[in-house]
Parts: sequence; C-alpha cells; structure tokens
Amino acid sequence: LIKNISLIVLCLLLLIFLVNGAMTIIIIRKNREIEKLAYYDPLTKFFNKNYFIEFLKEQLINNAERKGALLLVNCSNLNLVKLISGYQGLDNMLVEKANQLRRLNADNTHLFRYSEDSFFIYIDKYKDRRELENLCNKILDLLEATTKTMESSELITIKIGVLEINREYKNVDEVIKNVEIVINKLKELENKRYCFFDESMQKDLMVNEM
Repeated sequence: LIKNISLIVLCLLLLIFLVNGAMTIIIIRKNREIEKLAYYDPLTKFFNKNYFIEFLKEQLINNAERKGALLLVNCSNLNLVKLISGYQGLDNMLVEKANQLRRLNADNTHLFRYSEDSFFIYIDKYKDRRELENLCNKILDLLEATTKTMESSELITIKIGVLEINREYKNVDEVIKNVEIVINKLKELENKRYCFFDESMQKDLMVNEM
C-alpha cells in the first residue's frame, strides 16, 4: 500500500512538473508575441519606432563617447502610389524597399521603420563624413533599383536626412527633431538627395515660423 501511495505521489509530482513546464513555455511564447507587437513592424519586419526610442536612449547614455549618426530615409508621394496601385501595391513596394535596405549588410548599421513613409538607419562608430556620404549614395542606389522592377515605384522620391550625433545630444526628442528638420529642408531643395544637419537649418525654421 505504501509503495502504491508513493507511486501515486510521484506521478502527481511529475504531472505538476509537466504542467508547470508547459505553462512556462506558453507564457514565454505569449511574451514573445507581445514583444513583437510592441517592437516590430509587421509589414517590413524591422524594429519599429517604439524600439528605436529605447535603443537610442541606451546609445545616448552608454555610448556617448562613440561617433554615431542617424539617417532618416524619407519616401514621398506614397498617397499617389496608393491611389494608382492600391494598398497592396504600396505595401509590396515598401517591403521591397525594406529588403533592399537589408542588403546594406553592415555590422555598424541598425534598421528601423519610423513611420509609414520613412526609415531610420543608425550608424555606430563611423570613421568620417565621407563614409556617411558613401552610405547615402549606396542607399539611394539600392532604393532606386526598385523603380525598375515595380509599377508606380518611380513616383517615389527618396530623400535622406543625416544627423551626426555627438556627446552634446542628451535626449531622443532633440535627435529626432533635428533629423526631421533636415528632411523638411530637403523638400525645398529639389536637386539634393541627401543633406547633413547644421544649426542654420534650425534658425531658418524658427524665422519661417515667426
């Protein structure tokens, strides 16, 4: 009788262990699904704006001595593409452009989907401005390659705003604001495809708003 009771207790303990293990696996999977919803863009599979903000906070705090740069890749005229090719056509085009960006394949680049019409590319430990200029040209070549294969893609205009991040930058809002200022400036310059931030842009913006 004692042996039978011991066997039953052992089986119950084993059952409890298996149930707990299964519940743990389910919880882990659920947490991963929640994390994906919170931090991943479902269309491009890039990290999204929420993840970027957390990422940049960490960079500004822990890597202040490193040379970092932020590229804002803006795709204009998406509404026109949507009217001509529909939502699915626009989504297909954005996925293709995201796939082209993946071809950068550099250890010091980090890709993010910032909004419907733009991507962030964070560059870690770059050498000099020439390296950033070469990267901008490479990005433009990659993204413009899609215009040869996808209908309506030629309607998209690509502009890249570049912000070199030094130790003076302390918060995420200032970084995003300044790189968006560059894009705003580029929209006034039809012949320029990329541009670097400088303080005069901020002053011009303040003057225009007065």
